[in-house]
Amino acid sequence: MAMQWHLRAQNRAYRPVKFSIGRCITLSTFIIFVFLLHLRIGADRRTIESPNVVPAIIQASERIESARNPTSSAGTKTPISELSTVAQEINVTSAISEVTDLGVTSETSEVLDTGVTSATSVDPDSGVTSANFQRPENCDGRRIFIYQMPVEFNEQLARNCHNWSGWRSMCEDISNLGFGVNIPLRKSDPMTSLLQPPSAWYRTEQFTLEVAIHERLKTHSCLTTNPDEASLFYIPFYHSLDLIRTLYLNDNLSARDLLGQRFVKWISTQAPWQRHQGHRHVLVLGRIYWDYIRGIGTDSTWGSNLLTLPELGNVTKLFIERSPWKSDTVGIPYPTSFHPGSETDLRAWQHTVRTSKRHQFASVAGGTRTKKLTGSIRDEVFKQCANSTKCKQVRCTHELCVTKPQTIIQMGLESVFCLQPPGDSPTRKGIFDSLQAGCIPVLFHEHQAVQQYLFHLPGNGLSYSVMIPQDDVAVNHYDVMDHLSRIPRSRIKKLQANIIKLLPQLLYRNPVLTGEYTSKDAVDVAIDGLLERFQVQSVGGHPSS
Repeated sequence: MAMQWHLRAQNRAYRPVKFSIGRCITLSTFIIFVFLLHLRIGADRRTIESPNVVPAIIQASERIESARNPTSSAGTKTPISELSTVAQEINVTSAISEVTDLGVTSETSEVLDTGVTSATSVDPDSGVTSANFQRPENCDGRRIFIYQMPVEFNEQLARNCHNWSGWRSMCEDISNLGFGVNIPLRKSDPMTSLLQPPSAWYRTEQFTLEVAIHERLKTHSCLTTNPDEASLFYIPFYHSLDLIRTLYLNDNLSARDLLGQRFVKWISTQAPWQRHQGHRHVLVLGRIYWDYIRGIGTDSTWGSNLLTLPELGNVTKLFIERSPWKSDTVGIPYPTSFHPGSETDLRAWQHTVRTSKRHQFASVAGGTRTKKLTGSIRDEVFKQCANSTKCKQVRCTHELCVTKPQTIIQMGLESVFCLQPPGDSPTRKGIFDSLQAGCIPVLFHEHQAVQQYLFHLPGNGLSYSVMIPQDDVAVNHYDVMDHLSRIPRSRIKKLQANIIKLLPQLLYRNPVLTGEYTSKDAVDVAIDGLLERFQVQSVGGHPSS
């Protein structure tokens, strides 16, 4: 049997192999299956590597989290209609699981755990910044609590921006998150090619920072709705919008002060306020300090009495012009026209400033003043400029300089020095307009900048400006043009380079980001300075601890 089996096997081995139709079909099916599997794996890889996948997952996961806890980072309730939409997207969790299972767990987790996803991530056109573009930040000891106030103290004032007497409507001024309307640029305007992208340039009113900073902080990556976690408490009271309604009507001062008194009564009942007694609390006021202390000084009708109320004595107040004699006041930059939405926009403008052809030696811009609040320095500077071939002056009207801010921007880009005599008060928006354009500001008193913007323009001012004593010019008619002509070219270049480096922290970036933004802007610098100040006070046993 063994021999017969061997011979049969040997004979079978020499027979030619015959392929049946069934075998061919099976083999073909297997090859097609392998090919399709290869295509599927490749498609999955391309999907995962797509830059749009992780942001989409982050956005959906944030909305799911909002559905589970329907309170936003700013403390506002999520509408029921939105919750129903989110409920339909709960299956995104399975998509996240798929990504995890495909071997990209570490990369995805790194993106999801950056610490910036607490800020709302939505479409840029919606008016809220995208968390994916924000600079990652360590929030330990840096949490910010924003009071959710009755609408009469902010939103209602903004909505009623046209129902004012004695002053023009400010509806356009507070539009676009407090930045105003975009600068209308025509093809025939030589500035159009420089002011790019157009979406970053606005006709910004100098007194709207209450709205702009509130909108900016709504998107801060270190917000908390738990006051026990907070190191800084922000009070979004739009007092300046309330004040401007009656500021130029002197017939009823009690009515002018009414909302401020209601505000103090309300804030005094809040638990965080009572716990800290007003310490660590921050109030932004959009006008200069002197507009809020009516009754102190000779003018008994101008401004409001808000800062004369003892209840606000421990609050830190932010102004475009502070009192150098009040340690609870902080100066912050005047808003300019440029509000970049990405690091690319910012760097492009810095390049424009750096390469601008400055064929004008000196310039000065300003309107006429019928009431001489600052002596004769302003008139003397304009007079000297008019008598010099090296200096150009622009006599501003509302149409020329406010409606068309490109007039001032162009002057700054074309000039080496920008003369900044005091206006109705020591500070001027023009100081920051000139810095924005890389023009060296010529100042005449330390209260114009050096004693004002301690967080944003530290030092004695010599690194970014030229200082000429006011009395030398106003009283002794000191020659400003001659003084500037004797400054070495090497020092001029150093000043210009310093200004370009300072520029990011003097700007208010757009809360609606269109790309990555890593530089610290004016709000970031202010928050850093305030938190550091509060920390020092706490270590020193201050009641704010």
